[in-house]
Amino acid sequence: MNNISGLGEEEVREKLASILANTYLNTLLSKAGKSKDEIIQILGREIGFALAAVLQEPLQRLVDGRKIRISIELVPKEAGHTVKKKKKKKANAKKRQ
Repeated sequence: MNNISGLGEEEVREKLASILANTYLNTLLSKAGKSKDEIIQILGREIGFALAAVLQEPLQRLVDGRKIRISIELVPKEAGHTVKKKKKKKANAKKRQ
């Protein structure tokens, strides 16, 4: 894990840039021959992992000594808001006969 405690803002940016550059290169080299969409998806995931590694310690210090409460509220949809079902085309009905 990367230790960033005691680093200035510019040093953290440089460290993050270095981590991301290494991640990009390693990912691109390991995925040679993949489609463009697959590479973009993999890079996005790797950027998320690298960013999480860099931010884990500062976020941990932020929540130390505090409780975290998450709530979810299920609210019914408005009466006028319904999901319309797709109508089958007549051609599909004729094929079944």
